[in-house]
This record gives sequence, C-alpha cells and structure tokens, in this order.
Amino acid sequence: MIKTPGGSVEYGVPVVKMTAYRIADIFEKRLYVLLPFYIFTHEKTLNECNKDEKKLEKLKKEYQEIVEHLDELTKKEEITSFEKRTLMELSNDVLKKIAQKYEKVQEGVGEIMCGALIETEARMILQQGRSEGLQQGRSEGFTEGSMKGRLTDIKNLMDSLQLTAEQAMD
Repeated sequence: MIKTPGGSVEYGVPVVKMTAYRIADIFEKRLYVLLPFYIFTHEKTLNECNKDEKKLEKLKKEYQEIVEHLDELTKKEEITSFEKRTLMELSNDVLKKIAQKYEKVQEGVGEIMCGALIETEARMILQQGRSEGLQQGRSEGFTEGSMKGRLTDIKNLMDSLQLTAEQAMD
C-alpha cells in the first residue's frame, strides 16, 4: 500500500513461480523470455548432476530439446536468429553463474547452450541483416545489382585492409 496526500493506493503485483512452468508450457504459451529463468529450477539438483552421469545426460537432453525448439521457431520465423541467440546467451550466463561450482554441468549444458552454435548463428544473423539491408535499399530506390556492387566494393576494401594489416605485422 502506498500512502499519498490524496489517500492511499493499493496495487497487487502478480508473481510468477518458475516451478509452475515446464518447458512445454513456456513454448506453448510463447513465454520465451522465461527460458533463462527456467535454469533456476535445476539449481538444487546441479550437485547431483555433476556427480551422476545419468542425471547429467538427462539435463543435457532437456537443454538440447530447448535448443531444438528455438531452432524450429527460427525456421518458422516466429522468432529471429538474433532473438534466439539472445535467449541462448542469457541462459548460458545464468547457467555459468549458478553452476560455477559444477564443472561437468557447465561443460555439458554450457556447450549445448552456447558452444557449437556460434558460427551457425552468426551466419544466420548476418544473412538476416543482409536481407533487411536489401529490403531497405529497395525501398530507398537501390536495385539489388547496385547493392551487390556496393557490397563487393566494401568486401574488396575490407580484404585490402586485412592484407595491409597482415603485411604490417610481418
């Protein structure tokens, strides 16, 4: 309750309990922003997972399913590659923090949430940026051919700068 000169004001604040949400619920209700917080539901079992290979494999399988769901949403264009990458990086940041004492958990789940996907995600984000740039260019009167020419010019400039930098290092 907040007291003001004109009286008092009451406002109820809804509380979300993550233990009430399963992964299926999060994806079904499109509550993707809750994914990083979902990791906290495993906090009490991380020690067991770190010691027991079967429990660790079960945890890794669950996080692999999360990544597969995100991949599917990206392919369906329900979320962007950038949004997927952000969710995965936030999830990985939470995992690093709460599992800092559990090396096997960090390695196993961390690899799934952030590891091998970097190159693929970077390419997808780059491709999305190129598509959006071409679309914007078209709306501003540029043709795809002139845009490709400019991209080639930029690439050539970047290549020559890289060669110059490499020569300077030798």
